[in-house]
Amino acid sequence: MRQAASFKRAIADITREDVRTWLANTLAHLTAVAEREKIEIKDLACTVLVAVLGDRHAVFAQIGDGAWIVETNGVFGAVTWPQNGEFANETKFITSPDALDSLQFQQCCEPLTAAAGFTDGVQALALDLAAKRVHAPFFESMFAALRDCEDETSLLSPLISFLSSDRVNERTDDDKTLVLARRVVAGLIGNEMG
Repeated sequence: MRQAASFKRAIADITREDVRTWLANTLAHLTAVAEREKIEIKDLACTVLVAVLGDRHAVFAQIGDGAWIVETNGVFGAVTWPQNGEFANETKFITSPDALDSLQFQQCCEPLTAAAGFTDGVQALALDLAAKRVHAPFFESMFAALRDCEDETSLLSPLISFLSSDRVNERTDDDKTLVLARRVVAGLIGNEMG
């Protein structure tokens, strides 16, 4: 989202209203695209997951299903939660009439170890929906793989294979998008002199 990337204030200063404005501008753009392409705005329906991560602060926002999960020193927590309607496959979209009113917004004011955002196709793997809690083993293995790799691009092929595997597809037929991020603490370079 270009608006977040060009934001001129500190992450700690991002407010719910800032994100709401970004999403209102996104909705205006989608409306213009629908008019230009002569299609219904509902044809551009999508859920929205936004994260702005920094060294000491982070902001998470969401409209619809999917969720944001964070890890802080080995403890996992959901900072947003899927917005489902009365039925399993019902959710809010940015194009829904009351979408901006249903915006979930969360600021984190401490350094995070890792974060993950995902769409509804990953929910059954990542969350215990009945107990409304994070399925920690899923994230322990994902974040361990991210932490242990030298080059994050080496994880793309195994992740694609995992998400398209029969084992996963037996549990979900929805879209499966997963974004993983970890905090890297810069260390000292060179030898210490004594």
